[in-house]
Amino acid sequence: MNEALINSIELRDQAQRASISCFLQLAEGVPNRGQGMRRKYFTESTNSLHEVVAAVDLACTLGALSTETAQAIQALGLRLQQMLRALL
Repeated sequence: MNEALINSIELRDQAQRASISCFLQLAEGVPNRGQGMRRKYFTESTNSLHEVVAAVDLACTLGALSTETAQAIQALGLRLQQMLRALL
């Protein structure tokens, strides 16, 4: 998210917090052996990923991020979503 160059401080901060949450929720779920707890953390990670993509989409809509950069981040988000769904 640091390289995305989102010009809106609020959206950049929100996207950054959500991306950190996505990673940390995933890391917290991996060592859990119980399927219910793993599902909980992986679902929360997926929700944070959706928040990142939404912030990027909004930043692009408001002109605070280039279309090319937004599309690249959205493509990465889609790939990450597919990987997270495979873990569920």
